[in-house]
Order: sequence, then structure tokens, then C-alpha cells
Amino acid sequence: MVVRSVILALAIASLVLVGCTSSDHKAGWKAREEVGAIWGVGEQGVDSDLKRVDDSMSESHRMMAIMILTGAGENSDLDSYEDVYLVDVKTNDGSNTATVVVVENKDGGQKTIVPQAVKDQGDITNP
Repeated sequence: MVVRSVILALAIASLVLVGCTSSDHKAGWKAREEVGAIWGVGEQGVDSDLKRVDDSMSESHRMMAIMILTGAGENSDLDSYEDVYLVDVKTNDGSNTATVVVVENKDGGQKTIVPQAVKDQGDITNP
């Protein structure tokens, strides 16, 4: 009986942990897809590093997220979203980098906001 309880507790804990990181994983993947498509290298040609924007994040990072949202005409009130991620995307060789924001709405839908400068850069495979 005790063994069953321990196994059940571990199973529930693992499901909770997977649920907590699934939004992060989805946000990183969406950012790679968006920027990889703009750059013409696909999501396999880029890597990403993301940070959840919250009260513990430095003010400069929070301001960067707000500026990207504002520049794209999006709501810049970080508290109006379920989650906000600041995602650094770079080509696998590190020659190109971009910072984008992925917001998650209360319904779980995510939207990637790519700065106009990255969009203007366009396909990097045809200089």
C-alpha cells in the first residue's frame, strides 16, 4: 500500500512538472519557428534561450519586453498576459541573433512578437 502511494505521488509530481514546463517549451519552439522562417533557415537552423518575464527579472529585461510589445502595437501591460517570455534566438553558428517576446493569453494561446528590425532583415541565406 505504501509503495502504491509513493508511485502515485511520483506520477502526479512528474505530471505537474511537465505541465509547468510545457508552456516554456512551446514558447521557445514558436520563437524558433517564427525567426527561422523569417531568416530562411527553418527552426532547425536556430536555437533559443528563454526567460519567463516576472517580478524577479531585472528591470532592463522587463523594459525590453515592454518595448518589443509596444513597437509591435501590442498591449504592453505585462500583467494582462498569463505568461510573457523573452526569447533570445540565434543561428546555430551564432552569426545572427534576435530577441522576441512570446505572450500566453488566459486561454493558453501563445503569440510570438518579432521586432520589426528582425522582419526587415529578412532572409539571411541570400545576402
